[in-house]
Amino acid sequence: MEMMRDFFLKVFSVFIISLVLISCVSNEKQIKKAELHHQMALSLMKKCQYPSALSELNKALKLRKEDPVFHHSIALLYFQFKKYEKSVEHLNEALKLNPKFTDARVHLGRSLIELGKWDQGLKELQKAKEDLTYRYSENIHAHMGFVYYKKKKFSLAEKHLSVARTIKKEGCFTALYHAKSLYFQGQFQKALAILEPSKRWCEKNLPLCSTPSFDSYFFAALAYNKMGQRQKAFLNLQIFLNRAENSEYMDEAKKQMKVLKGLN
Repeated sequence: MEMMRDFFLKVFSVFIISLVLISCVSNEKQIKKAELHHQMALSLMKKCQYPSALSELNKALKLRKEDPVFHHSIALLYFQFKKYEKSVEHLNEALKLNPKFTDARVHLGRSLIELGKWDQGLKELQKAKEDLTYRYSENIHAHMGFVYYKKKKFSLAEKHLSVARTIKKEGCFTALYHAKSLYFQGQFQKALAILEPSKRWCEKNLPLCSTPSFDSYFFAALAYNKMGQRQKAFLNLQIFLNRAENSEYMDEAKKQMKVLKGLN
């Protein structure tokens, strides 16, 4: 009887071990498959094939919902679609899974800013700033500068944007808001010192998936006009009106052009 019991215990043990091994193999295959979908999505995002990328990321998440990197990637994609609520949802999930995921926290801050939740966004960015090992601190300062610009605290905005540009000079978004912050403080020459080189650099090195912004020409026109250089103001305004499409400054640019034409 005892021998029979030992026999069944051995058989049962082998059965359990087999199940564990099968489960491990199956789980490993699932992880690899999920990562393959994720890598395909990243490749598609680089090619601006966003709907296909979204499909691949959804497949990855279906296989591994507990992967914070997948949630971060799909959040960045939703940000491109301007679906900031969905972006925030996935970034919060990424941080729930990994509270030390600083990249996710930085992008959460920016997404909250886009939703008009400036103080919440700033709070997340300040938390991200505490991570001294984070390699892209220029992004934190750029987004902090952006939120202070939104709050019309131009001196604080200029301070953070200046730090961001000291770390990484080439950045169209950062350069534009740095110049705008200086312009609204009446520092027109300093604003132009940023706008002129950044206009050329941004047009030459515009990422494939980026929509070109010509707001630099508009603010250059305003700065030149403030300095009494009306011909340069006119030329920059003309380029802006000819090339910009959906800029929030379009109506103001048309008014400025009428004024300049009346002065000539």
